[in-house]
Parts: sequence; C-alpha cells; structure tokens
Amino acid sequence: MLFGVDLSHWQGEVDFAKLYSAGVRFCFLKFSEGTTHVDDRALGYLQGACAQGIPAGAYHYFLPKYDPIQQAEHFERTMAAFEAQADTLMLPPVLDVEVKASTAVLKKSILAFLEHVEQSRGVTPMLYTSPGFWRSYVGRWDEIVHFPLWVAHYGTTFPSQFYPWARWSFWQYSSAGRVLGCTTSIDLDLFPGTSEDLLQLCTSMVQE
Repeated sequence: MLFGVDLSHWQGEVDFAKLYSAGVRFCFLKFSEGTTHVDDRALGYLQGACAQGIPAGAYHYFLPKYDPIQQAEHFERTMAAFEAQADTLMLPPVLDVEVKASTAVLKKSILAFLEHVEQSRGVTPMLYTSPGFWRSYVGRWDEIVHFPLWVAHYGTTFPSQFYPWARWSFWQYSSAGRVLGCTTSIDLDLFPGTSEDLLQLCTSMVQE
C-alpha cells in the first residue's frame, strides 16, 4: 500500500517537501468544477508535487446541472494549460461524482463526460464516488465498470464493494486527516500496490 492525499484550495499553503517526508507518494488535485471554475491552488500544487517527484492526478468536481461535454472540455483545457507548466508524472484524470441528481441524468451525463475525456486524452479516466451515493442515486450499471474506481469510504477497515466494480484503484479513507506539511485537515488515500505499480499506472492507461 502507498499513502497519498488529495487537495483543493481549502488546504491553503502546502509544503510538498514535508508531505514527501511524511510518506506521501501520490496526490490528486482539484483542477476544475462545472464549466468555468478553476481551482486557484491547482497549478501551485502541481508544481509543488513535481518538485518532489510525487505523481499527481487531476480531478474535476462534477455538477450534473451543467452540460457534461462543456464540463469535460473545460477540464481538458485546464489540464493542458497546467501540464504545460509542470513536468511531472500524471495519474489518470478523475471525475468526482457526489452531487445529487436523478439516476437518468447522472448515468447519461457521467458517461458522456468520461467517454469524451477518454477519446480526447487517449487515457481511460477514473471515477470518484462513495458506495452510499452510488447505491442511492445511480444503482446497477454494467458499462461503467470500464472506468476504474476511486472509492470514498470512511470509518471502515476496508471499503465496501459495490456493483459493478470488483476492485478499487484508490481508496479515500478519511476526510479529516492531519499530515506534516499541511496546516488544515486533509483527505487521506491509499493505493493497493507498489511504487512500481503506481508508476506503471501513469502510463498503462494510455490506449494503444
């Protein structure tokens, strides 16, 4: 298992050298939200991770009331702009799904976003969600298993398995962690593999 964190502007100033010394070996960073918002800390965080050799992944906070393709394009533009200013290993991009909507709207818009990013970037994106949210608002859905899962599940020794995924790629196990290098509470994550596995993930999802 490898230890990681995910960050947005709520964390304020972050010392990535201290994060690394505390054992952080990967991070996910909020890049965008909706169709226009860009997290004002994202580029600085990405450059901080780059300076310490910490692989980073970008995530988009999904708002189902907005057009999914416009959201995907906004996310892609943000990633392209920031990646041009930081030379670091990038984990697969992530769609953060936690805002309520009807099952029909969520299924249609989630798939449209993910497929657009996959086709545009040539990389299979991941989906972030929690078991409770998914069971309540999405439910059984076979084809979504194509996209790897980053699961959020707190207060348990192992995250709940939910259909259709038989495994998870990352696990956010706390939203109230404390780590050297960050003065606020922070989300804590685990990756079920080695450093070599993580580095492979940075490239293995590129479509041949």
